[in-house]
Amino acid sequence: MGAEKAKRKKAHGGGRGAGAGIGIEPLGFLVTRGAEISFVPSKTSKGLSAAFEKMPDVLEKFLAGKEKANTN
Repeated sequence: MGAEKAKRKKAHGGGRGAGAGIGIEPLGFLVTRGAEISFVPSKTSKGLSAAFEKMPDVLEKFLAGKEKANTN
């Protein structure tokens, strides 16, 4: 029985990986629109954190609308 056990042990291989059970999860993605590059997080934020993340876009849209209104 000892010989059979040794054969089975060899058949399974000694596959050792460097991962050690650690997974990799992306934080987000870089998205390009024309000359603009923005970061899109893969997880959604909630509450105050989400508001701060959206502020640059909201401010940019607000200022663009204000400029457009001033030129008309």
